[in-house]
Amino acid sequence: MIIEKIGYDLSVCKVKDYSMTNLESRYCFIGKTDEENSLVCLTEDVPANATECDTGWKAFRIQGILDFSLIGILSKITTLLADNGYDII
Repeated sequence: MIIEKIGYDLSVCKVKDYSMTNLESRYCFIGKTDEENSLVCLTEDVPANATECDTGWKAFRIQGILDFSLIGILSKITTLLADNGYDII
């Protein structure tokens, strides 16, 4: 398993709606519940209709296809991060 650091500054936001979200951006993740519209995006792409925003986030990705049926996959990922000096919060 190879973990790749994503080398961009990211922001985690609450948005009124997704009308101003740049869905063509290199990185964009949206999540919606009955109470909130959430967005993770490049800090430079934070939309004007963000009602709250937390900046300074970093991210990583697992290279290749991740088989979620594997037992202990979260343990493997957290061990790799810890072994490489990353705090897990």
